[in-house]
Amino acid sequence: MIVKKVIQLCKKAKTLILYEGAGVQYISDGAGIYPLDGMPHFDEASICVAFDVSPQKINVLHELRLPESVDVRDTTEDEAEITQSLMPVGDDIPFMTSAGVEFIDRAHLAPVYDGETRIFERHRAGGVYFVAKRGFILTAVIEPKALLDDEFVKRIESLAKACRKTWELKNNE
Repeated sequence: MIVKKVIQLCKKAKTLILYEGAGVQYISDGAGIYPLDGMPHFDEASICVAFDVSPQKINVLHELRLPESVDVRDTTEDEAEITQSLMPVGDDIPFMTSAGVEFIDRAHLAPVYDGETRIFERHRAGGVYFVAKRGFILTAVIEPKALLDDEFVKRIESLAKACRKTWELKNNE
């Protein structure tokens, strides 16, 4: 994991959450949770000093437990690998999940994504969330990004119609 990229996410979100969990600390911007394996133990002050974070500019929280809505174990019974993403929409990557199309902000994959990273969906009350793994080891928990609304769907449908029309015109020439 590239901690510098996670810190950039925290600065952009103006939130840095330091979680404690099962002997491992985790860092989060509120949408992605990343284990700090192999790092020294931090508190609010030391993490700000170590990563040049200004608590006057960023809300720094230290939570003694991880959110109950996510499971940070390396494997769970309900997870399923997602082997194919759909066409990116800007900086968001759509994935077909068992719950339909869900999106991941590309920036939340950047700290952990390499050629060996695999994406899995996991389930909880209210929907799915994603985990990234390298081998069998969890490297990130990522919340889906809420993009779907009526306006977004209408714009995608309009784009699809325009593409179909252009394709048909080119094939009829």
